[in-house]
Amino acid sequence: MAVGTQYSVAENGWIRFEENNSNFEYSTGWINWSGVDTSGGTDNRTNTVGQTIKFGFIGNSIRIIAPINKDLSNSIKISIDGKEEIFTEYNATLNWRVCVYEKTGLPNKKHTVVITTNSTATNILDAVDLVVGSSIIPYQDSLPIRKMVIQNPNDSNQLYSLSDNTLIHLPDNTTESIIEYGLEQGKFIQLDVPFDKHRHFNNTPVDGTSGKVFTHDIGKINTLSIKEIREEKSFVTTWYNTKMTSDTSPSPLVASSSSIYTPSTVASWKAFNGTTTDSQDAWASQNNVTDAYIVLDYGEKKAVDRVMLTSVNGTGTATFGAKNFEVSGSNDNSDWTLLHSELNIPQWGNSEKRMYSFGTRSEFRYYKLRTWGAYQPTLNYVAIGDILYGLREVK
Repeated sequence: MAVGTQYSVAENGWIRFEENNSNFEYSTGWINWSGVDTSGGTDNRTNTVGQTIKFGFIGNSIRIIAPINKDLSNSIKISIDGKEEIFTEYNATLNWRVCVYEKTGLPNKKHTVVITTNSTATNILDAVDLVVGSSIIPYQDSLPIRKMVIQNPNDSNQLYSLSDNTLIHLPDNTTESIIEYGLEQGKFIQLDVPFDKHRHFNNTPVDGTSGKVFTHDIGKINTLSIKEIREEKSFVTTWYNTKMTSDTSPSPLVASSSSIYTPSTVASWKAFNGTTTDSQDAWASQNNVTDAYIVLDYGEKKAVDRVMLTSVNGTGTATFGAKNFEVSGSNDNSDWTLLHSELNIPQWGNSEKRMYSFGTRSEFRYYKLRTWGAYQPTLNYVAIGDILYGLREVK
């Protein structure tokens, strides 16, 4: 346990963020104090009850760095994603740059943090340490709420706000049940647990098993909001919808490929923009090149265990779909680990979606899809309209 250990600088594998980082949001009662023994030359301190420091971070571990001494507070509240704990800066003897609080094993995602003073003894923040690859971000009240919104298919700037845990009620003959837009931009969730749509019709438990369900009508969209589910865990798939607008945007995403069809307006990034509007809204290899690959660099590790492929949208383009493909992962864009392969898959329909599960979960920064072989006999190249990587989890 790192609590009580002095870290004059961040431990190997960790990175330090000083107390004057612009993403730390202080209430009005904090005073900046200079001292040669502090980390970075300054710290922030107060002896007023109820003062707060708010910030967010992306990562799975956090350490609070502060001095310890007999005149410092023994009761400081810290709330991470709404879960509150108490830590202390009290100690019989003075020591600087000490880890006074540590939390590890969190999900590797966005978190909100609120530190609240709880006594009139002095409270100090000197720095925050995170594991390498993590980052401090501004505090967001709405982060843990995860409300859902639905985008108007005819107007991308118009969004419908829905209740917590809302599902879209698709036509009864559909094979999918999805949330296309959520709080975290660029993700949508496909629900793997089937449900009987005819049973979800009111706010009382159905046969004592389905929990309370509410229906909402927004225009022509009929939605279901499930509350009080008796089984707290369910399986969902989170898709990392990147919505790219060029090979290098939005940052830190980077798309690249071994071959591009020319002359044409197809591009590597168009396989990761989330749309297949026409035959040019795709990635395609050069003519007579069927053994080609396309790489997506997320800029950070992403947990993945499946891929969703969409064929090209255009008359006669279905025969350009992948006949064989494999997906590999890497953390240095050099050494690759094979994750999944498919051989002689059925010929694609126009703008057809297919999902392939890898069977095991992997975490890599780079994902490469290599494809070879073709269905059409003359123009030997391969085209893919959209590629989505995702992860099936227990929620």
